[in-house]
Amino acid sequence: MFNFIKIAVISAWFVINRNSLLKLAFAAVLGFFAHFFYQEWKELYLSHPDALFLILVIFNILVVMILIWMFFILKEFVKTKDSEKILKANKSFKDLPKDYQDIENVELRPNLRRRHD
Repeated sequence: MFNFIKIAVISAWFVINRNSLLKLAFAAVLGFFAHFFYQEWKELYLSHPDALFLILVIFNILVVMILIWMFFILKEFVKTKDSEKILKANKSFKDLPKDYQDIENVELRPNLRRRHD
């Protein structure tokens, strides 16, 4: 039974986050291709260090852009869509008006009775 629940939760998580997971996989594959092509170009341009420097700069800019993109994709996993509503609701419970705070205290109204009494 526990394995069924575990598999159901994991599959639901994959279904909910499939777009983000696909973006993350695409970014990782893009990073691997960039590294592969850089290694190939590095071997070709070892005799021309000036051209290798330009390729190194382009490669580093591309890798930094991929890492920043991956950071924003990973941020989607953590941030919920309703986080602002949740924070607003929590704040409203903390900042209750005086009338509502008085209702909480039962000792202020000891003669409370049911309606059918």
